[in-house]
Amino acid sequence: MTLIYIMIGAGIGLTVLRLLFLIMMRINIKMMTQMLVKLVSAGNSDRAIKLCNAALRSGYAIAIKKTLQRAQSMEGAVTEMGAGQTLRTKFAEEFDAEIAKMRKPDWIASLGVLLAVAGAALSLSSTEPPLFTLIGPVIALGIAFNSRKIVKTELSQGGEAGPRVIEAFIEEAKTKAS
Repeated sequence: MTLIYIMIGAGIGLTVLRLLFLIMMRINIKMMTQMLVKLVSAGNSDRAIKLCNAALRSGYAIAIKKTLQRAQSMEGAVTEMGAGQTLRTKFAEEFDAEIAKMRKPDWIASLGVLLAVAGAALSLSSTEPPLFTLIGPVIALGIAFNSRKIVKTELSQGGEAGPRVIEAFIEEAKTKAS
């Protein structure tokens, strides 16, 4: 029975580990976007990049930072036709790459669920399986589901908010140019 408890405990532990990893990466995207738009609109794109550096683990912040750095390197070319689309494409590529990095360790949560389910299956062979052994897989599944939900939320919020920062940068560049 000890092996069963170890399997279920390890399964829950792995899914919790994955959830904690994702929680550490999360930021309030709406608030950060508001701050970034204000900074960029005021011509403080350097400070906006520093703000992104403060949220080092956030995929959204990393994608915005790389896009702003690219925009700064373009200097006056931002106002030219097609430059805005180039920046939007750059953000989309960077953001997709960061989301892919967030999804990469999903196997940890899957392994945790598998361990918990295997432990529960082994416990069913005993005459009276303890309640914990049957609830363990449900807990692991719930945590794994929340992990995927966090990634999905980051994807939807970041995908909508990123272009607003880019538009603010383009508008500010046009104001400077005129």
